[in-house]
Amino acid sequence: MTRVLIVDDQDDIRAGIRAMLLLDPSLEVVGALSDGLQAVPFLREHPVDLVLMVPQP
Repeated sequence: MTRVLIVDDQDDIRAGIRAMLLLDPSLEVVGALSDGLQAVPFLREHPVDLVLMVPQP
């Protein structure tokens, strides 16, 4: 199973990405955070295989 962390500042974007990823049984969404500053300590405690982070324009 691939462990995924979602990082985006918009709640609706995070929710939409999470909903799409949950359709794939080979993926496990382990977290959904609002910014990269939250991601660093999270990743120290929760190993993941993939981080989906949407860049700011």
